[in-house]
Amino acid sequence: MPMKLKSLSSYQSGFALLKAVTIVSIALAVIVPAGMYVYMIEKLSEIKSTIYVLDKNAHISDASARYENEVRIYEYEDIVKDVFSWWYELDERSYSRNIDKALLIFDEIGKSLKDEYDAQGLLTALKEKNLYTTVQIKEPLNINMDTYPVTGTIQGVQKWTRGENVIDVEISVDFTLRDVQRGKGNPHGVKITKWDVQRSELTR
Repeated sequence: MPMKLKSLSSYQSGFALLKAVTIVSIALAVIVPAGMYVYMIEKLSEIKSTIYVLDKNAHISDASARYENEVRIYEYEDIVKDVFSWWYELDERSYSRNIDKALLIFDEIGKSLKDEYDAQGLLTALKEKNLYTTVQIKEPLNINMDTYPVTGTIQGVQKWTRGENVIDVEISVDFTLRDVQRGKGNPHGVKITKWDVQRSELTR
């Protein structure tokens, strides 16, 4: 009699194990295909949402990345034009404000550029000689997005005015740009790391 009870117990245990294995197998048979289906749908969605561009040189690029690059160049242009205007369009009232705004965009080179203005006594000259300067930027602004860091050139004419006297100075600047985190005072997230200036006085 004990042997029969033991056999029955073994039978029940084996049946329970078989039942558990069957349930797990059925669950896996349902879950795994469902998971793979969801994964495939997501991947198909990504593929459909990604547009690739084939250029004339047979190079393939991601259109979204290309679009971001095209938008970024406009941000570069805006900030370089702003800095050019802030740094070269001055009078005694706007001097400190404009210089401070430009220094937020300049990298370490900003200090040496400011030191040059201080050595020239520019602010004193603006005050004592009743001087002011205006700037006209020449178009187009040249920015090369294919270099690292990004490089470019901006040109313009700075007018020095004192009463009836006007002196025109042509300014050409070679610059390089570095991407940084966007923030207050630098919403475009750009630092200017080089600002090499060439000046030449123009005759009227």
